[in-house]
Amino acid sequence: MNNHCFCCLRKLTTASQRSSLGDFHNSCVKFVFGEANLPTTLLSRKDVLLPEVHLEKNRRMSISGVQPKLSLFINQKNELEPTPTGGTFILKPSPEQYPEASEGEQLGMLAAADAGVRVPPSALIRLTDGNLAYLVRRFDRNLKGEKILQVEDLTQILNIARDENGDFKYSGSYEIAFQKAREATGGRASTSAELFQQLVLSFVFGNGDLHLKNFSLVSTEHKGRSIFYERSSPAYDILPTFLWVPLEAELALMLLEDKNGTDRTPAYEALGFHSQADFLELGKRLMLPEKTCLKYIANAVKSVQETSLLAMASQVLSADFLRRFVAETEDRMKKINTILKVKEH
Repeated sequence: MNNHCFCCLRKLTTASQRSSLGDFHNSCVKFVFGEANLPTTLLSRKDVLLPEVHLEKNRRMSISGVQPKLSLFINQKNELEPTPTGGTFILKPSPEQYPEASEGEQLGMLAAADAGVRVPPSALIRLTDGNLAYLVRRFDRNLKGEKILQVEDLTQILNIARDENGDFKYSGSYEIAFQKAREATGGRASTSAELFQQLVLSFVFGNGDLHLKNFSLVSTEHKGRSIFYERSSPAYDILPTFLWVPLEAELALMLLEDKNGTDRTPAYEALGFHSQADFLELGKRLMLPEKTCLKYIANAVKSVQETSLLAMASQVLSADFLRRFVAETEDRMKKINTILKVKEH
């Protein structure tokens, strides 16, 4: 990370600030913190880590689900201070069992933003013990800590009851979830399009844990009365999960709804993996123009390619993680660009 910005990961220029918190372009300081000067922190990694939770043997827990999180605000001394309520930032250091998760999540947010996916401002910061942690600004609050959006994830939208094993957030298909999300926003095609775009980017980036709680809808309030959901929220929890769970499935949910006893397309049956045809079929079922779907696929591939180069240049990942990240994302790019026309019977 030497001489690279902790936010955009690009080389620093003369218009930058260097501090114990990290090194940032001036523009990135303003983007993340909403003010011209970098705040400071008195927090170490051990201040944030929660007591280890002993999970049941078969409990399904996502990486984001075990990441310790701390709510912060910037106090009058320009310090990032923990707060139980009204926080404007969330701090997530890497858990013991998932080293470099913070670095991977920042790469995910940069890849998403480059692909045109809406994301909240985020960055890496250096804690007092030298460890890096992921810091993201809450999109449901303003910089004063005031609530500006109501947020519900897709398990809530779909009225899926929680269960002890944590399987509830992995139920169903992306097809049905995105259709229901569109209905919940008054039939807006932009909702299903944005969720499709997020899914494509996550697939190429290697995020196999994009479950229902990692999609949300938001609404504002007018005169004290909440109106229907207006749109999808900015994306969050985008990590290259294969780095820590190499045997996980490439998708957390079924891509398509089961029809005629199968959720597989003819192309999948022929190839044995999700290709361009599968995502175009999802787009078709969501009533999205094929041209739009192809644009999202191309944008995702290009952004992940650029992010790989950024990871190499900034050395934000260790050598082994970087090698595996590049190899896996190159494989995902080949898969989603594979075109196989199969005759319908």
